[in-house]
Amino acid sequence: MSMLSSMTIRTKVVAATVCVLLMSVALGLFAVDRLSTVNHAAEEIRSNWLPSVTAIGEIDGAANDYRILEASHILALYPAEMAEVEKEMTTVLNRLAEARRKYEPLLASGWETQTFKRWEAAWDSYLKISQGKLLPPPGPTRTRRPRASIERNRARRSMSAPRSSTS
Repeated sequence: MSMLSSMTIRTKVVAATVCVLLMSVALGLFAVDRLSTVNHAAEEIRSNWLPSVTAIGEIDGAANDYRILEASHILALYPAEMAEVEKEMTTVLNRLAEARRKYEPLLASGWETQTFKRWEAAWDSYLKISQGKLLPPPGPTRTRRPRASIERNRARRSMSAPRSSTS
């Protein structure tokens, strides 16, 4: 205590100011280091994850559009309508293929790649069924097989559904 009492007020104020200044500099350096860490994480999100999410959104949108067009194709009554829907389906499949090409280089190794490969296999299997069974073959003898099948299934369900008795 005698050392502090022997110091002048001016020395004490200068020492306190220097101490506060050193603590501020240390705190500033610590903050810059932490912000650098946050910036690296933000850079990874900006350069990898956001483009991946955008591409996945495009894939999802195109797949949903294709499924909606399948329903439109089933409900189409005339060959001209069916041809128009098939043209739109081709456009959507091209859009989906482009989105897949954009997404593949962004894949992270491991879980993301495995999941995407499983989805690709499932989608390819789905397309085989869609194009092999759902869409009628081209030509003048196009039939409404899918629509007739849906109507038969609906009729079967309505006949087998329990009737409610009203008294």
